[in-house]
Amino acid sequence: MLYFRGSMRAHQVGFLENEKYIARTFDFDDWGAFTYDSLLMSIIPSKFFLNFSYMVLGAISSVLLFRIGSHYMPVSYAFVGAMAYGTSSFLVMLNCTFLKEPLFVFFIICTMFNLCRGMHQESNFAYPLVFFFLGILFFFRPAVAVFVIMSFGIYVAVKQHGSALSFFFYLGAAAMLLVSIKYMMDLTDRYSGSYDEKMAESGNDKAYSGGFNVFVNIFGGFFGPFPTLFTKHEEPSTVQFYGAGLTYRLFMIFPFLGGLYLIFKNKVLELLPITVFILVEMLVTGIVAASLELRKVMPHIPLTYIVAFYGLSQWKNSKVLQRIPYFLICGVAIGIMFLWSVIKAK
Repeated sequence: MLYFRGSMRAHQVGFLENEKYIARTFDFDDWGAFTYDSLLMSIIPSKFFLNFSYMVLGAISSVLLFRIGSHYMPVSYAFVGAMAYGTSSFLVMLNCTFLKEPLFVFFIICTMFNLCRGMHQESNFAYPLVFFFLGILFFFRPAVAVFVIMSFGIYVAVKQHGSALSFFFYLGAAAMLLVSIKYMMDLTDRYSGSYDEKMAESGNDKAYSGGFNVFVNIFGGFFGPFPTLFTKHEEPSTVQFYGAGLTYRLFMIFPFLGGLYLIFKNKVLELLPITVFILVEMLVTGIVAASLELRKVMPHIPLTYIVAFYGLSQWKNSKVLQRIPYFLICGVAIGIMFLWSVIKAK
């Protein structure tokens, strides 16, 4: 409700006056969401209008994902992948809240879309637009903007392999990784507290070690977030609504891993920025024990659909992937899903 109430103030005092208040009161990584919400609320002060705008941006995000995917896989696969993301229940639910993540994810996809256009030389304005959207991302979550910069730096370094320039890109990428980890740790501590602190507050700090938490979160970051089918602690209807889309996401484990394997095996350099961004975001959110919270991992979730459906489109051409039996794919996903649900219920 923080963003909603802050944006409603714009209707009362005016957009510019409200922006001054926001700049004085809140940290800069909240300015992006406040500014967008305040601008719309100053035009039409309606929460339904604001929700509708988020849904429109979600639809545009799906179209952009389709445009990206169509460069690397048959159009039918790109379409189904984009549609699967755009109609996911968790995305529909998030688009009906006033959280900043739906808006934030839209700008991430815009950044990656223009990176793709620049690499394929489709537009002279692609790279300037990349920097424009990167600037916007800094006012939502600075660490993620750093991830994007690092992923593109590694792409350039690999493309320039063997040159003196690549050394500096790798060195810069390592430095940005360290900075981004600190950013994410600061962010997590500021807004939600560390996982260990939460466990200590609940009296369960002796039951879970910090190392185990990190392991579980890294695992959850790569394979989750997991759907909860039944629980004693949350509203059943909400859990079931989220669970539908997250169940589909869970069944993408092997296609996603297969896509990663094929991207590196086939040396699909143009997909490297997306791949590096996903892996770094997964790793860092796991390290700071934030990967079991859906909104914290939303920045990379839409891009995993591109990798997964690329893997599916190339599955029949890979002798290694064809050896993976279907019952194993389904069995692992179902096993993880029920194990997680039982843990949550207890």
